[in-house]
Amino acid sequence: MQRVVHGIPVVHGIPVPRYDGRSAAITAATTCGGPREQSAAQPAPKSEERPPQPKVKVFKSPREIGSMLYTAASRGASSEVKRLLASSADMEFRQTDGTTALHAAALRGRDETIGLLLRAGFRTDAVDVCCSTPLHAAAGNQKDGAVRMLLDAGADRAAKDDEGKRAYDLACEAGHTSTVAVFDAHSIIVLQGIALPDSSTTVQ
Repeated sequence: MQRVVHGIPVVHGIPVPRYDGRSAAITAATTCGGPREQSAAQPAPKSEERPPQPKVKVFKSPREIGSMLYTAASRGASSEVKRLLASSADMEFRQTDGTTALHAAALRGRDETIGLLLRAGFRTDAVDVCCSTPLHAAAGNQKDGAVRMLLDAGADRAAKDDEGKRAYDLACEAGHTSTVAVFDAHSIIVLQGIALPDSSTTVQ
């Protein structure tokens, strides 16, 4: 026999709980092994790592290498100059002002680099847009070592720029007495007919 006590149905003295959705959910969870903790979030699967790709060798043209050689010569980076000279650099490459790598090295007195360029066959008589030779560049900037090396390699000391000036004239006008002395010493050697270093012939 069912009766209601304080709003709760009672059958044979046993309270009968009312059914609701929450009670059903708790019951279902309990009958399936009890309440369970929510599992921790699983890390996202790692994407497959790609094997390293081989580097693609970019081949540069002789002109591009020539441009790089100009820059290296200007900086006096001898090891880089050696590498570029062995890479088929265009030795006729010129900047927009007509200067060559030998001009750039002479202008800054990069003696070791000058030696490398001369042995590679760079021309001492190459002129820029102002008809200046590497000798003009060296003499006008008091780079005595460069002047000596260029003269010994056969640079034409009589060559004139577009203003009619020789490299010797530039040194005199600038008051570079040490550079003038290099020219004078070379004149004595030439007059005496002494074989110059790195020269296969005797200068008369």
